Amino acid sequence: MNVAKITAAKADEIRGQEIFGHWYFEPIQDINGNWIVSMHEATHLPINDFEVIEWVAPEMGKEII
Repeated sequence: MNVAKITAAKADEIRGQEIFGHWYFEPIQDINGNWIVSMHEATHLPINDFEVIEWVAPEMGKEII
């Protein structure tokens, strides 16, 4: 599954901002420490604010950095 990789600064900037209705940006980190949002959330960002990457799910019992 593809997700949108954003910078840590962008994650801090958009965290908690309303996208529409009662839907808010909630960036998370993947197993590699990349800050990501869903592709649907990314449609509400300028195209140059993100890179499309493949989601790497964490393994059960492993701590995310």
